[in-house]
Amino acid sequence: MSSSVPIVPPHRPPDPQPDSGGRSRSRTSFALMIEHYGDWYGQTIQRGVSDFTRENGAHLITVATSLRDEVCPLRDLVGQQNVDGVIVVSSVISNYEKDPQRLAAFFSRYEPLPCISIGVNIPNVHSLLIDNRAGMAEALRHLVNVHGFRKIAFVRGPEANAEAEQRFQVYKDVLTENGIAYNPDLVASGDWSPLSGAMAVHTLKDVRKCEMQAIVAADDAMAAGVIEALHARGLRVPSDIAVVGFDNDLGLGFSLTTVHQPVYMLGRKAAHMLLDIVRGVDVPQTVTLPTEMVIRRSCGCFVADVTNSVAQPAVGSTQAPGVLLAQRRETTLGALMNSARGLTSGVNSEWTERLFNAFVRDVTGEARGEFLPTLDAILVQEWMEHRAMTGWQNVISVLRRELLPCMTLQETVADAENLWHQARVLVGEAAARMHAHQQEQRAIQAMRLMNVNSTFFSKDLKSLADAFAQKLPSLGIDRCYAVTFEDPSTGSGSAPAKPEWSRLVLAYDEEEHIELSSEGLRFPAKQLIPDDFLPDYRPVSLMALHLNKGEKVLGIIFFEMGPQDAHLYETLRRQFSEPLFRLTQTPLTS
Repeated sequence: MSSSVPIVPPHRPPDPQPDSGGRSRSRTSFALMIEHYGDWYGQTIQRGVSDFTRENGAHLITVATSLRDEVCPLRDLVGQQNVDGVIVVSSVISNYEKDPQRLAAFFSRYEPLPCISIGVNIPNVHSLLIDNRAGMAEALRHLVNVHGFRKIAFVRGPEANAEAEQRFQVYKDVLTENGIAYNPDLVASGDWSPLSGAMAVHTLKDVRKCEMQAIVAADDAMAAGVIEALHARGLRVPSDIAVVGFDNDLGLGFSLTTVHQPVYMLGRKAAHMLLDIVRGVDVPQTVTLPTEMVIRRSCGCFVADVTNSVAQPAVGSTQAPGVLLAQRRETTLGALMNSARGLTSGVNSEWTERLFNAFVRDVTGEARGEFLPTLDAILVQEWMEHRAMTGWQNVISVLRRELLPCMTLQETVADAENLWHQARVLVGEAAARMHAHQQEQRAIQAMRLMNVNSTFFSKDLKSLADAFAQKLPSLGIDRCYAVTFEDPSTGSGSAPAKPEWSRLVLAYDEEEHIELSSEGLRFPAKQLIPDDFLPDYRPVSLMALHLNKGEKVLGIIFFEMGPQDAHLYETLRRQFSEPLFRLTQTPLTS
């Protein structure tokens, strides 16, 4: 199939772009530098950045590669020739680099581009942080003041990580303010992984024989490891030992008391700040987003879904329900928005007004039967946007707590309770359907990925590209580019630090496999993707990964982000890298 995109013949390389300027772009383009896309933190930040750039018409390239290696072509090719600004998840780099000056040096490679640092305050760089102190202090004070705990252990994160150290310092400060002596034996080290949480329990219980009433982990992943390790030892959470985390990762599967940090909003806000800087808007050098405690079962409290629904009816009041409901409007809308902080739907408040108005019209008889269809329509929209259903039971609980006191007639109370009960059933059914659908989709994706593996037997680059492109539509991927570095360094573990020329060997563009010559399209490597291949009629969000065999870097593959499944992109990267390595033992020449 031929392409409408103009292609420069591979035997005649295009003129290099001027170093002083940067390429001409029809859309603003940003790069997000992140070391791990496979974890919840990285995926959530990426989704926040991607949503904002898409809504505001900007391209995004998410670079998922090691940020610490001295030689990293993909990281070092990003610059003013291909993007207008860079967002760096610095909190990941600070896991192994503590010196602020060395962290600042990481950003110097992108000058003069504007940059945003997420998670660490970098000198002379706009930085976006979270308030680690407030949320962690609230959680620790809850354990001390509400539950009366005095023997509280702590699983800290990497010592080089600034956020981990802030949370650890809060632990010591709250102990001091409550007259509890700091005991270093109650502190274990971790690295943000569930395994390190489990190893912390081994250290605390098996090696040091510590007596504990609660264990606080510096993140939810380590808290999950703590819970599993306690369970393996026959200890129940929370009746034997309470557990608290930090993050509010809704995908853990535990009813975990934790500290909510607005990770999705970190991504959105970082992109917003960068776009403002590009447009010449004055932006504060440092912005800090709030955190707050989320009480669930693992500390010994009942979950919010239960406690939020407790309310007393106002039977006997002289005012009609409709009058009381109108008076509770603003308070209820605010409470609904707050209850949905774990849902990505909380970006605007339209759904809260729709739900409130439909309930009032239904329960007062103005429009019988309106509430449940309205809720169902909202849940369908959540489904279409691939959002979690886990928080919607809490939304119904808050609606009941806020509005039950307005029910002044016995028949109104009965009608309202029936609506809330039916709403819970509706949410439960929607969540069950989504779970079943996700399970089915995972099985289908696994089968489709097995089919992609047939590319391993390709006899040349063109047949590899043809076979690979044929599989992409069924996987939900709309766009893919693969480029190889020209004349890569030979020798074990070596790679060109900053290659000068690349060749486009695969171009798949919205169900159209663009035909290239057998040797591909030669272009300056600093473009990342040849000029004119990114569309000017809509923004795209690309994931960029190294094509490599072991430590030998062969090129880059770009996927337009479709399914939020890190395993999918990593598997495809490997399935292209393996045959590519076999086919490119003899470097291409012009």
